[in-house]
Amino acid sequence: PNHRIYARTVQNKMVNGVQKYWYDGNYEVIRADEISNKRAFKLPLASFHNGAGIGGIAYAKLLAWVWTEGGYHNADNGIRIYQSSVNDESVAEIRSVLNNCGVTYSEYHRVREYKGREYTEYCWYFNGEWARKVKQDLPCKHPTWALLWNMTQDEKTAFYNAAMMGDGGKGAFYQKSCDDREWFAALLAMIGMQGKHNHRKFSVSVNKSASTEFQYKQRKDITLQSYEGMVWCVKVETGAFVARRNGLTFITGNSGFPKATRLDTTIDRRAGAEPKIAGTRKQKGAKFKQTQVTIDNGGFNDPARTEYTVFE
Repeated sequence: PNHRIYARTVQNKMVNGVQKYWYDGNYEVIRADEISNKRAFKLPLASFHNGAGIGGIAYAKLLAWVWTEGGYHNADNGIRIYQSSVNDESVAEIRSVLNNCGVTYSEYHRVREYKGREYTEYCWYFNGEWARKVKQDLPCKHPTWALLWNMTQDEKTAFYNAAMMGDGGKGAFYQKSCDDREWFAALLAMIGMQGKHNHRKFSVSVNKSASTEFQYKQRKDITLQSYEGMVWCVKVETGAFVARRNGLTFITGNSGFPKATRLDTTIDRRAGAEPKIAGTRKQKGAKFKQTQVTIDNGGFNDPARTEYTVFE
C-alpha cells in the first residue's frame, strides 16, 4: 500500500447542473493506498527520454534501414541494403539517407519477375569506416540497449519511422528475433507509445497512447493479498525509470519504504536512538490496520519531527 506510483486522477465538478469529468494537471507521485477505488485514474505506460546522441537523425535512419532491410558481408566488411521498386517511397528514402550521411556507396539494380509482374530490385553497397561504425552500433545486426539509451529523442523517433517503413505495416512491426521485438517495444515506450507482443505473428503492435486508464468497474474486485517474504523496492535519483519484465516494458516510479517493515523501529536502528512517539491516529474503515506515527527523532534525518504511516 505504501508503494509510490505516477498517476493522474479524474476530477469532477458540477457545471450548469451537469456532472463533468476530466483529467486535470500532470502526473503526480501518489501512494497506492491514496487512490480512491471510486475514481478513475491513468497510469503512464510510456514516456520520453533524451540521450546524448549517436550522430544525428540521418544516421539513426541509416541504422534502422540496415536493421530491417540490410545484410552484413564479413568477407569484405561491406553492408548491403535491399529494396524493391514496389516501395518507391522507401527506395527514395534510403537513397536520401545515404546521401545525407555522406556515405560513399554503390547502387545496383536488376529487373525481376514475380507472378507474371516485373519489378526492380535495388541494392546499395558501402564498406570502410561507415560499415565499421554501423556494425559497432548494430553488432550481428541487432540493436543494443546502449544504442537505445544514447539516442536523442529526435533520433529515436527517426529510427522508429524508418524501421516502420522497412518492416512495418498496418500498425505493427515485424521481426523474427524475440530480443529485437522486445528492444523495439522499449523504443516505443521511450518515445511516448506502447508496444504489445504477438509471438505467433512475430510482431509488435503499435499503440500511440502513452497511458492506460483504470475505471471503477476494473478495480472493484481487487482485494488485499497476504504475502510473506522479500520485496525489492527500486529507487533512483530521477524519480522514475523504465522497467522490463517478461518482455514487457513500462514506466514506474520510486518505491516507498520496504514492505512488511516497521518504519519506526527501522529508523531507531539507523539512528542508534530511542525516538519518542508524539502521537498515533488510526484510520477508520480501512481494510488493514493503518497507524499514523509522528516521531520526534532528535535531529536525525531532518526535519526533526517526521510522520510515517505504518501498515500491519
